[in-house]
Parts: sequence; structure tokens; C-alpha cells
Amino acid sequence: MTLGELLTELRENILHDRSMQIAGPSDLLWSDDTLKLYINQAYFRFAAEAMCLRDNVTPQYTQFTTIPDVDQYALDPAVMAVIS
Repeated sequence: MTLGELLTELRENILHDRSMQIAGPSDLLWSDDTLKLYINQAYFRFAAEAMCLRDNVTPQYTQFTTIPDVDQYALDPAVMAVIS
């Protein structure tokens, strides 16, 4: 789904935040910016808990040089788990 489709689904089918207004300032309960923030937070929470996003191409996260006699390395906070 695109962000626009997610916004429509959230606003109309979940929150029932609709307006028949044809002029004047918006009377919607939730701004698009607020809903985008919530969608983004849900996306990252789901990805972290399900560990469903895997990256094998971004060198800053996926590659490092090993050093002899070192068995622990500091990883970027974005790294949730090491597969191999």
C-alpha cells in the first residue's frame, strides 16, 4: 500500500474521521502529519518486533572489519540482530 492508501484506510475505515465540509478551515479530527507520524511509528515498531526487514547491502550496517583477538564489536543502534 502507498502512504496515501494507508492514510485513507486509517482516516476513513478505522478512525471514521470524515467531513462533508466544502469550505472553511478543516474540521477533521486528525491532521495528515499526525497520522503519518503514527503510521511511521507503527511501521518501525512492527519491523523491530517481527524482525522482518533485512539489509545486506548498506555497508555502514552490514560490514565491518574483524580484528584478531576481538570477540565483541559495537554495532549501529539500527542493527536489531545479526543473522550471520
